[in-house]
Amino acid sequence: MGNKHRTPTQTTIRSDCNVRKVLLLGTGASGKSTLCRSITTHYHPYNIPDYDFKGQIISTLTEAILRTSLTQYEEWNFLASQNTQALKANEIDPEIASAIKKLWSIEHVREQLRITQSLPNAIHDMKYLSYYISRLDELSKPHSKLTAEDYTRIRVKTTGIVELEVPLNKHHTLQLLDVGGNRNERKSKCT
Repeated sequence: MGNKHRTPTQTTIRSDCNVRKVLLLGTGASGKSTLCRSITTHYHPYNIPDYDFKGQIISTLTEAILRTSLTQYEEWNFLASQNTQALKANEIDPEIASAIKKLWSIEHVREQLRITQSLPNAIHDMKYLSYYISRLDELSKPHSKLTAEDYTRIRVKTTGIVELEVPLNKHHTLQLLDVGGNRNERKSKCT
């Protein structure tokens, strides 16, 4: 008698053998999420999520500039007066984009940003900031979409666990598990 009828448990075990799981561990800002986003854009280039990422970009740029505490600039005070809802909106306000670009054009502001980058708990690096500053005009246009490079360069703190499944071929799948970089995040997911 053949084994024509498999129980659900046998089917699950057999299908799990075709899934290769990779647990991505590392410190915060070590590139685990960037790797996942890069793989996503490679395998699904037309499926780049747009939600909340423009808000994340503008919020990070604003927070970095506000850390410089350069209150003598009118644009700095304008950014400081914006509420967090305006900064996290999915469309970038052209006035906010203009204020950021104007501040970025001042050498003293860029020097202060370099100094704050070296402080503990720095939330940005200059390459990240300069890339998005150069993209602000395009990103602040209504209904503009993120490019694959925009999506890959976004810095978002991972909390919890993010799963990404990538089809390797007809029969095998790679499952990446990205856990948060903070020690307490890793401990809670590995127990």
